[in-house]
Amino acid sequence: MKKFIHRIVTGHEKQDIYAEQFLRTNVVAVGWSEIGNITNMKKGELKKVCKDKLPKGENVKEATSVLSRFKDKIKIGDYVIAYKSPNTIVAVGEVVSDYFFNDKDKLGDPNGLHYAHKRRVKWKEKPRIFNRNFLNENLGSKVSLPGTLITLEYDIENLEKELEKIPEEKEKEKLLEVESEEKIRLYYKNNIKQVGKSFTSLDDRETSIGQVDILAKDGDFWVVIEVKRNASDSSVGQILGYMGAIKNDKKTDKIRGIIIAESFDDRVKIARDFLRDSNIKIALYKCRLKFEGKFI
Repeated sequence: MKKFIHRIVTGHEKQDIYAEQFLRTNVVAVGWSEIGNITNMKKGELKKVCKDKLPKGENVKEATSVLSRFKDKIKIGDYVIAYKSPNTIVAVGEVVSDYFFNDKDKLGDPNGLHYAHKRRVKWKEKPRIFNRNFLNENLGSKVSLPGTLITLEYDIENLEKELEKIPEEKEKEKLLEVESEEKIRLYYKNNIKQVGKSFTSLDDRETSIGQVDILAKDGDFWVVIEVKRNASDSSVGQILGYMGAIKNDKKTDKIRGIIIAESFDDRVKIARDFLRDSNIKIALYKCRLKFEGKFI
């Protein structure tokens, strides 16, 4: 079942303080307390008030848009993700109240944190404080988009399954020793024989449609390698595009594909098996961020 998920950043400065207040007071909140209570304001009136009351230099258009959507578009039962840039999800929860205004507590005080526009949230006890890349690649990339508030539609059952797979804190620390796909890519480029004993990594990885993560040779075969934290079905489309580009660029049918990832959606495995029947060779190489890996 699809529901709306609203990703809200925990402040743009001192994010840890805002995050602690979100969790401690069971709310999600946004700023611009000086605007006052907007419960009964229409968007046109809200825009005028923002223009009149916001300090010079504040983005009136952004404030109007965020406040309007925060009040009217978020519904009870929707999910929220409290997010701390650049890559950390603080917590996931369910909205349990309509919009309300409170500038009398630490979070809402105009002279303090000034996040007085609020919704009550039932935060999940776990997982908390985890890297966004533990989520499905598609969702994980979208929660990092710029802006105070973004709204996504997502299958909640799938989200619950993804959250259940996120490791406990002591395991999570091990997995986050390397936080970027780029570092994983560089490791396997420089240790390509760990993936294939006869592989040779190439420095030139350009194709007619862009750079592949790793381009290697295995005898007469070209090996296209894509590196992901969590591979979704979009990863299959991506690597097929690069394999097609190599076929055209190099005028060869001798091409293999490998997706290196820590986890794979079931749809990725199904696509691999289906393509195998079409004589398109894509292998899945499961790695941990401590760089131990094996084919699956």
